[in-house]
Formats: sequence, structure tokens, C-alpha cells
Amino acid sequence: MSAIFPALLVVITFTSAVADTAGWHVTTRSDKTTNRTISTAVLRAREPDIGVSAKLEIRCPVGGHAYSIALSEPLTPGKISGRYRRDDEPDEVRIGFVLASDHYRVHLIEVPPFSLQENNRLRIELHPTGWPILSYDFYLAGIVKTLSAMRCSG
Repeated sequence: MSAIFPALLVVITFTSAVADTAGWHVTTRSDKTTNRTISTAVLRAREPDIGVSAKLEIRCPVGGHAYSIALSEPLTPGKISGRYRRDDEPDEVRIGFVLASDHYRVHLIEVPPFSLQENNRLRIELHPTGWPILSYDFYLAGIVKTLSAMRCSG
């Protein structure tokens, strides 16, 4: 009976660092190099496109939230363009994206900084080199609670 107790404590400790809100999955860890708390929120797209699934990721670098789209397949290195729509905005915003070095992640970079805090829906279309257009739809229910649950420290 005493052998079960330590394993149970480990499970409880791990799950306390994870919060789920309306499809969002938030994890928090401590960066041992900087002593900063690092949070990541993840939301899956409603459905894959041409067999490639996507997740919206929000991280906490110094000074705000950083948004990226993580894909289940690596993209071909090269230019990535695309567009997105927040909620039901009449005009689509065209944007350039930055492909991460792992080729699975596309960073959304915009000036002023990109934010989804007051939105309910994000539709995004990626135009990667050597690929057909990839389209994803994210329902952002719970984003305000999710961003509040993230422990972003500077």
C-alpha cells in the first residue's frame, strides 16, 4: 500500500500544472536557466486540412503573448504567406509568416503585436512554398480565462 502513495503524489503534482478551459490546454513549467515561469496554451483546429492537423499555440515571452500555428507535418523551407480573419471581420488581413527552424511551426508576427484576447474565432489560411493552401478554423471560446491562467512573467 505504501508503494502506491508516492506515485499518486507525482500524478497530483503534474496535473496541478495543467489547466483545461473550453478546449484549451495550458501547461506551465519553470525555466531553470532564467528562473522564469513559462506557460503554453494550445487549442486544436476544428478539423485537419488535406490530412494535416493544426494547433494554435500561445506562449509567454517577455512583454506579451506570442502566437504560432503548429502543424502535424513539416513544411518546405521557403516563403510562407497567408491571411487570417478574426471573428467575422469583413476584410481579411494579409500577413507574412515566419517558419520556425523545425519546419512544423509558423509564427504569426505583426506590428502592432498580434492579439486574440477579445475574439471568438480565428480563421487562418497558409500559403507555404511547394504545398497547396492550408485552411484552419479555431473557435476561441474560453480565451480570456486561458490567457488569465497563463503565468506570464517578465
